[in-house]
Amino acid sequence: MRDYIWDQPKSLEQLKKEYGKCCSIPGCGQPLTAFKGLGQDLCREHQLFQIEYGGMGRKDRPHTFHRTWTCGICGWDAWNDPRFAGLSDEDKSRVIRILMHGHHSETRKADGGDDSAENTVGICVICHAMETVKNKDYLRERVTS
Repeated sequence: MRDYIWDQPKSLEQLKKEYGKCCSIPGCGQPLTAFKGLGQDLCREHQLFQIEYGGMGRKDRPHTFHRTWTCGICGWDAWNDPRFAGLSDEDKSRVIRILMHGHHSETRKADGGDDSAENTVGICVICHAMETVKNKDYLRERVTS
């Protein structure tokens, strides 16, 4: 994991060039971070929420920035699960990233849905599997009943 304390500020020239530009995460709208390095095209909040900093987000998968440590369906609190008590925070976050998914809740991506926070919810792998089967998301076209 990257230590954010060592992040270096962008130069005044770069800040001027980026003035008025917003975070590249869909629906964010916050100004770009003032720090160089990983995620410099994101706002500071999303920059620090990247996997490299121990968070849940991957820039190549914008919906992952809306994952949470708690399932939005069953309420399972992964971060406070006693089974992970013996793990370091770094290892714990790695395990939880595997178990928590960003699910397109309103309109799935294949149907034109976006990666915004309004269309994405963080859910555990079990709830995600159940939603996938229930909604028949594994089929090329959704079957409506």
